[in-house]
Order: sequence, then C-alpha cells, then structure tokens
Amino acid sequence: MKFDCIHEMAKLNDYWSRVRTGKDRHPAPLLISGVRGCGKTKLVQEYVRMHDHARYFSFRYLSSTQALSAFAEDFLPDKKAPQTWQEACAEFAASVGKRFVFVFLDDLDFFHGAEEFCAAWNEMTDRETHIASAYLRREHGKHGLRDVALSYRTLADFCRALPEYDRADVVRLYALTGGIPAAAQETDANLRFEGNLMRLLVYDSAFSRLLPQWMQESFRSPESYYPILDSIAGGHHRLSEIARDVGYAGNKCKTYLDALCQADFVALENREYRLKNSYYKAWCLYVYEGRRMQIGNARVLLDRVKATVDEQIAMPVFRESCLRYMLKADRDYLREGRQGELKRDEIVNVPGMGKVKLDFCFLLPHCSLIGVCPESLEAHITKETAAKIIYAVKEYYSLHDTDIVLFSAGRFSDWCVHQAAQLYWLHEVTTERLRY
Repeated sequence: MKFDCIHEMAKLNDYWSRVRTGKDRHPAPLLISGVRGCGKTKLVQEYVRMHDHARYFSFRYLSSTQALSAFAEDFLPDKKAPQTWQEACAEFAASVGKRFVFVFLDDLDFFHGAEEFCAAWNEMTDRETHIASAYLRREHGKHGLRDVALSYRTLADFCRALPEYDRADVVRLYALTGGIPAAAQETDANLRFEGNLMRLLVYDSAFSRLLPQWMQESFRSPESYYPILDSIAGGHHRLSEIARDVGYAGNKCKTYLDALCQADFVALENREYRLKNSYYKAWCLYVYEGRRMQIGNARVLLDRVKATVDEQIAMPVFRESCLRYMLKADRDYLREGRQGELKRDEIVNVPGMGKVKLDFCFLLPHCSLIGVCPESLEAHITKETAAKIIYAVKEYYSLHDTDIVLFSAGRFSDWCVHQAAQLYWLHEVTTERLRY
C-alpha cells in the first residue's frame, strides 16, 4: 500500500526555497519529527531521489569509527575516512564549494557520538550558509515553522489508498496495522481482505517483524516485556491485574510498565495501562499468541482473526477515530465552547424501540453535541435507525441547540442524506472523512 506525502513534501520544498533564495540569511536546521514508523525516512528518501541537491545519511547501528568511514564513502571525494568530525565537515564543505546542498541526517538518536558530530556540523553550517540540514527525530521541535511533524496515517488516508475496497475492510486493515505505513506496506489494493490478511500474518512480514524490531531497539531484554504487552492486549489494565496475570511481583511489574510507557508502547490513563497503538494489540493477539498454535496451520489463525478482529480491534479503533473527528474537525457544530464535559456510552431506553447507545455526549446548559457510532462495521444507517437515534437524543437531553453527528463505516441511505441536507443540526460522517 502506498500513501502520498503531498503536504509534507511541499513543506520540504518551501524550506529549501527559502534557503536557496536567501530569504533566511542563517536558516535554522529543519526538524522532521514524528513517532517511530510514521514514514520520516521514506519521505526523505523520496525527496532525495527526486532532487539532485539533496543528500541523506543515517547513523543507525554505527560506531563513531564506522560512521566516519561511511560518511567519507558517501560524501567525500577521496573516500578516505578522516580522524575527526571537524576534519570530515571541513572536507565536505570544501567539496561542495558554493553549491547549495540540502543534507538529511537520520538516526542520531541511536548514535553515541552524536554530540561531537553535531558540534562540528553546526559550526560548519553556521559558516557555510548554503549548506542546509534537516534532522529526523522522534521529538517535536520548539518552533513550528521549522518542524515538519508526521504522524500515523488516518482512516481517510487508507480510504484514498484503497479506493475500491469495502469500507468495513478498510477499517479492519487500518486497525490491524494501526495506521503505521511500515506495518501496512505489504498490503495490496488489488487483493481482497483475506488475501491481505494472509500477507500480514506470514512469519517474515513487516507486520510480524516490526514490533520485535522496535522492542529490540528499546530494551536490552525485550523478552521480559512481551508478557506484559500480551496481558494488556488480553484486557488487563490495572497494575495488580497485569502483575497477577504475568506472575511478576508488583514492584517488578511496575518497573517494566514504566519503561514501556517511557518507550511509547504503553500509556497510563486514570490508573489504567493501555497499548498506544492498535497494531501492538493486533501483534500480541495474532502473532505472539499465534505462535502457540500448531505451526503451519495458517487456516486456524486466519479464522481466528476474522472472528475476533471487529470486536477486539476494529470497532474500538473506529469509535476512537470518530471521537477524534468530533474533537478536531473544523466545523460549525464544533465551535469554541461546544465541547463541554464528555460522557461516553449513555444508554437511552426508547419506548417501543428498544435501547439506543449515545457514544459521545458533550453537554452544556445551552447547547450540546452528541455523536453516535454504528453497532457494527456492517451496520447500515437507515431511515428507521436515524429516526430512533433522533428520538433517543430528544429523550436524553433536548433537540434545542443540539447537533447530532451520525457515523457510519459505509454509506448512508438516501433518506438519511436528504434529511441531513434539510436539517442543519444533523450531520453524517463516513469513513472517508475520518482524517484525524
């Protein structure tokens, strides 16, 4: 699956234009930031492929001696490794002359000699203003104008990349891969969902290898942390529950959990531990636990995924995407002050119609905003369904100055579309619009 980088590429071009035209006399380095696996390196490699003035260098897995040798091989005319970074930078500047060059520096977070390199490099670029540089790092910069921030892909991105796909299957693939481009790279828009699922689950796929790779980079003994991730994926969220499930002493388990939080695999909210990305949960459920199944019995694992993915991963992810839309969408019904206090999963008993769940309720004295998700990815919002929800909102709160947002993985019925066009307070949102 391929994703476009139109907006990010435009920001790189804008920065280079300011350097090239002299609009910034001493341009500060550009910071390309974002969580691991969001596609920073792929973005830069594509930019370098397209532009002769751009160069790329990665410090990953290199010692200081190896980095000097690799830098000389890539950047210096004689290919001979210098003794220090001051020498390397001086030789590079001399080889460039007065030509404008844009250098992307990756994986300094993993390089033990980063401080020495940065001191020499910054001294050179302060003097040679025609040499622009960009750093690829996980943290965000302090100055927004110099920070190209990337994040994981959204459901709207997946819809664009899979234009012919059933929208429920788009949500399932998005949830399984967590919106992480590196995890989704093996999926093929020309294959059906089951075919792509098989590609994800093979032992040597990016989906299978990515989390172990990140754990290996983050921890000296990652095997000690997998049971904790698996326990959280299995529904244990409090410290005592997790410790009891994995058989660790409470203080030992707390130490491991703190480390997982620090490494951005886990988040602590209201004394409950949650995995920070749905891909981590999918990996634990279908790769880590899948290894316990009979080796080679791919059908058993495939059937298990198809039977459980909606309830355990896809629907929770879809609901959270809908909530982010309500919080961030630049819409009239989200004008400042409309959010209020959030209440989730409010149940309303509608006489003669049964129970209705109002997923997200932002209530204020004089206005409110209520969002409702479908009961399943395959659910179709019909005239009857929409009327039932509207009646439930009226019973629960009031229709006066209340906006209702209906979400659906697929299309709405013609009646719903017509009603939304006529009623200013009724809004309908499909998967294609979940861009947050």
